[in-house]
Amino acid sequence: MANTISAIGLMSGGLDSILAVHLMHNLEVCMHLVRFKAACWHYDRENSETPDILSKQLKRLGLTLHEPDITEEYLEILRYPRHGRGSAFNPCIDCKIFMLRKAKEMMPEFGAEFVFTGEVIGQRPMSQNRDSMRVVERESGLEGLLLRPLCARLMEPTIPERTGRIDRTRLLHINGRSRHEQLALAKEWGIEEIPPIGGGCILTDRNFGARMFDLLAHDELNLPNILLAKVGRHFRLSDRTKAVVGRDERENLRITALAGPEDRLIELETLNGPTTILRGEIDNDGILQAAALTCRYAHVPPDQSAKISVIQPNGETETLTLEGEVAGNVDLRLL
Repeated sequence: MANTISAIGLMSGGLDSILAVHLMHNLEVCMHLVRFKAACWHYDRENSETPDILSKQLKRLGLTLHEPDITEEYLEILRYPRHGRGSAFNPCIDCKIFMLRKAKEMMPEFGAEFVFTGEVIGQRPMSQNRDSMRVVERESGLEGLLLRPLCARLMEPTIPERTGRIDRTRLLHINGRSRHEQLALAKEWGIEEIPPIGGGCILTDRNFGARMFDLLAHDELNLPNILLAKVGRHFRLSDRTKAVVGRDERENLRITALAGPEDRLIELETLNGPTTILRGEIDNDGILQAAALTCRYAHVPPDQSAKISVIQPNGETETLTLEGEVAGNVDLRLL
């Protein structure tokens, strides 16, 4: 149809973005939906059984989802966020600006006239207050072209609203952190599966954030180290060396899969216990410390010894014997 309006929808996967899609669908907007992917945002999917409710809802509406991977570009945002961080390592404002700039770049490809999100004013203290939302709109280059349909009537009209391309009277005025209105809409629109609250970005996790700050402080903030930061118990052996000890069989397998060409894997030969990865500048002292940690978490008794395998990337294995008493004396701070 000649009068059809086209838009890019930026999706998070939460209930608000699902509702925004339904609202745009009701307004007969031709939508091109985008959910950017970055390996540093989410908990390890192998450890997560959260269903992808967004994809199910889009399939129900006959819509498809574009999922570009922006991990490498996003690392620069993690290192140098101009607008600071939230309660952990999360650079929320810079993150939104970055994604919206990427969405703006895609507009000509899809013939899109504007971009929309599922944001609700007042829902997030850092990135969804009125001032921050204006900053995001301005610095993304989308002034007048960024529609937040769930709270649009609490904000200045966008160009599509002012020109009559979008009927402002059919947009909403949801405000604040309560989800009562969203849940009522979900029921009205037949949305039965509701995404969990707070199931989003791992960068808001303070424990994970502490590990990320440690990587940043030691100039080690890269993708292999970020992936490793999601699993195990982390110990800083020196400014240039870390050991990560698996907490269960699944983590042991994940640690093994994440081992790089310069790493060492340390395992017990004759007892059940964790797999430990040693990463960085590796010397004999670091190997002994990592072996002692492995014995500690295998609960090797002080009066017993254990045989330890030190596995190199080429498969070569060195065996050493460690006394349980040594493992009990290792004194390292858990990150």
